[in-house]
Amino acid sequence: MSRLPLLAASLVVCTLAAPSPARAQHADAGLAGLLANLILRDIVTPSNEGGAPGSVLPHDAHFSPFNRQYLGLLSARQGLPEIATVAAFNRALATELATFPLGSSSGGFVYTFEPSTGAFSRESSSFGPAFAERSRTIGARRMNLGFSYRYSSYDTFEGRGLRDNHISFYLPHNDCCPGQTSDGSAVGDGKLGPDPAAVAFEGDLVRVSLDMRARTDTAAFFFAYGLTNRWDIGVAIPLVRVDLDATANAEMLRLSTADRPLIHSFQVGHPEATTARVNAAGSAAGLGDILLRSKYNLAQAGPTGLAATLDLRLPTGNEDDLLGAGAFQAKVALVASTGWDRFAQHFGVGYTFSGKGHLEPLLGDGTAFVADAFGSGARAVNDEFNVVAGVEWAAHPRLTIVGDLLGRTLRDAGRLSLVTKSFPYVLQGQSGPTRTAQFDEFSWRGGNLNLLTSTVGFKANVKDYLLLSGHVLVPLTDAGLRDRIALVVGMDFSLP
Repeated sequence: MSRLPLLAASLVVCTLAAPSPARAQHADAGLAGLLANLILRDIVTPSNEGGAPGSVLPHDAHFSPFNRQYLGLLSARQGLPEIATVAAFNRALATELATFPLGSSSGGFVYTFEPSTGAFSRESSSFGPAFAERSRTIGARRMNLGFSYRYSSYDTFEGRGLRDNHISFYLPHNDCCPGQTSDGSAVGDGKLGPDPAAVAFEGDLVRVSLDMRARTDTAAFFFAYGLTNRWDIGVAIPLVRVDLDATANAEMLRLSTADRPLIHSFQVGHPEATTARVNAAGSAAGLGDILLRSKYNLAQAGPTGLAATLDLRLPTGNEDDLLGAGAFQAKVALVASTGWDRFAQHFGVGYTFSGKGHLEPLLGDGTAFVADAFGSGARAVNDEFNVVAGVEWAAHPRLTIVGDLLGRTLRDAGRLSLVTKSFPYVLQGQSGPTRTAQFDEFSWRGGNLNLLTSTVGFKANVKDYLLLSGHVLVPLTDAGLRDRIALVVGMDFSLP
């Protein structure tokens, strides 16, 4: 039976660590830039240059804000609203994929040394929490080994489905003709000046609807050692695999050029070619961010106790492929525990200090979106306020039922909410009036991001010092990136 944990862990490691280089279209951007490049670079219209009836200009890439041919005519990148919207969405996904919480460092078995007998005796009737902490330590010179595997397939973002085109972005036409009028005189920014008909085609939009699949597999190995009866140290080593598959379904909205459909088309000479699909997929696997842990029992009186914990998260995971946050993090917390008979409760409150980090999504040329797109308060990796509460029921000497609540407040991370945006346009070939089209789109706003997740599961003592566990995680809010149900299975082995 002792070979079971090693066999299961070996199978998962082989699966996660198998070479799987990113298949994104912009490989130098990694998975962190896959979505941003798909929407902002890869949605292009072909050139009408070469005799297509009704053409006005070569229109290749005119709906990409990073069109190199016309980039010199654009204002500062952070001033373009389509960049800010897509970048904020992409960074919200990256932050939650790369800063996932690991399980508890508390060992399933807690022992106390009895001087009168010269032996260790089991002190707790339950096998401990799953994601919360308890005040008790595992005992001096005791070792505990653990393993967990978590699979997540994300379903929603801010309450809207990631699949089946429930999330849309709007790409305005580049300001490709600054100052142009029919008689050659200069006009403001070239859009709606004295003769708007000369550049009216800039009023058209491309609507990009997203169909996205995001999946993660995380295998984490835990080790804890009791330096004294009051002080435990430990380490958690995660191996992570991330798979992204995104399809951008583009639709040409001919607000200005309905009567001249050949100006903007996804196929030259075909006015009915108003839609296009572009796909980007990638996967990456490797070492995540290693976690160093320490817990000190400040006071213990029977089942009631108080402990202080310190978790140091090292930036060992590749942030460009969403395997880590790319920042050093330190979490300090206080844990209080109590209980009676076969019930135990735990409550913890903590704060996570984060370094600057490097989760800004990359572009295909290796440059990053500027933070100014989100406002001066935004950071690539945010500080967190953490609250966790847990309850255990020793239903049987060999079975413990566990439930936890996990709260995270990402400070100044902001949120994206749907707002109605207005897009001005004029009809091609007419001098006015200016019209307005309105569409709902995500918009970033400042503030904190509050996440709350519930877990329920069991720990079973199947043989000697071996525990098997299974848990489900269910989000209780719609905020951010959500998986309706995530499954976690694990093993816990105490060395006698």
